[in-house]
Amino acid sequence: MLLCGQFLLGCAATERTDWLGIDLRLATQPPSTQPASAPIDPAERDVDFRLMTELGVNLVRLDLMDWSRIQPSADARYDFSAIDRVVRLAEKANIEITAVCTGVPAWAVDNPPAKLPARDKSREFVSFVRTFVERYGGGAKAMPGLRRPIRAFECFPTPEDAPTAEYAYWLKTFHDAVQGVAPKATVVLGSLASPGLKEPTRPQGHYDTFFERLLAEPELEGPSYPYFDVVAFQSFPRSFPGRPPFEHHVIYLRQKMSARRISRPIWLTAFGANSNDPHARGDDRQAAELVRWAIHGRTLGLDRMYLHTLQDAPPGQDPKDSPAFGLVRAGGGGQQPALKPAFQALTTLLDILKTQGHVTRRADGIYMLSGQKEPTYVVWLVPSYDASGFLISGWWDVRTINGQRYVREGREIKPTDQPIFLQRTASPFIR
Repeated sequence: MLLCGQFLLGCAATERTDWLGIDLRLATQPPSTQPASAPIDPAERDVDFRLMTELGVNLVRLDLMDWSRIQPSADARYDFSAIDRVVRLAEKANIEITAVCTGVPAWAVDNPPAKLPARDKSREFVSFVRTFVERYGGGAKAMPGLRRPIRAFECFPTPEDAPTAEYAYWLKTFHDAVQGVAPKATVVLGSLASPGLKEPTRPQGHYDTFFERLLAEPELEGPSYPYFDVVAFQSFPRSFPGRPPFEHHVIYLRQKMSARRISRPIWLTAFGANSNDPHARGDDRQAAELVRWAIHGRTLGLDRMYLHTLQDAPPGQDPKDSPAFGLVRAGGGGQQPALKPAFQALTTLLDILKTQGHVTRRADGIYMLSGQKEPTYVVWLVPSYDASGFLISGWWDVRTINGQRYVREGREIKPTDQPIFLQRTASPFIR
């Protein structure tokens, strides 16, 4: 009888499905050119959007609002040509962009490289932000032919190295500049590296308490306090062994907002797994973890989640981020990119989420996806709970994360650590 009640719940539920996206970088930034950005390779961007279309993703987080790329010198005119191309590719693929403001040019900082401008460059920064938002946010001076305006703008990610007063000043400036042009635009707090919890490998510093100190910062006071519409953070669960993914961060952020009577949505702007991790090597494990983490994170109330990232770094490069977080193994020497198991796993999940975007936790290792159709259950093996007891008699349409599909009787299905998607079916011959 348990399933009957759940079927009714699932059939009645409706929810937006565009909550899972991709965190992408436009170009690797060579240390020798900091703080200027590397050029955007048009061919590489074409590949990125083709892959995202094949994946079925509708959201992307991009370092698109790069001041150093758009105005590399103080006397240079804004150059939006490369950005225009990326925006048009996103429109063609029907993908919604969150534009990350980053890349402060050397001429706008006191001691380059730096993440934040010098305060005496406030007027120039406001001019840049307003011009960018007018062009891509659908204002009177919009990019010619703009069909899908950008609605979300993130202010300087991972700001924890800066003094809270300094970041508060620029967040406030950014917020007022964005909403002065587009009052309905969403201003996203710069993605916090690890709110409320230190990584075991980074015991130094006070980055874990940055958010609470920012909220208490007098510089942030004003009529639009706290000067952001969305809280953002990033988290890579393998950095916190033994802890449930994302839970401590979400609890911390909600508690600190509640203490100041603030209510804001929370976005996870980067999460992922390195398939070349020497302690957890394997493409199959990466695929399984990404599905499990996405499903679990959604039940915590995360409004959006962005997977880091689409492609591994090309062979021979050693960027700051680990080179194997991608869903695709980058080509080299004329080779085409190769899809990793995680690509198929996320394609399967996103396909189901198109019509069943509401996620409910039923027990450890058992989650229900509901919406326009009968529920799909996501099941995997966990030490604390035997999910096989959930599979009562009857026939199930089974989809694996590697693309296989078959029908089995419930008692024949043995959960493993690889998630499977289950939907009730009337007989072994009907899906």
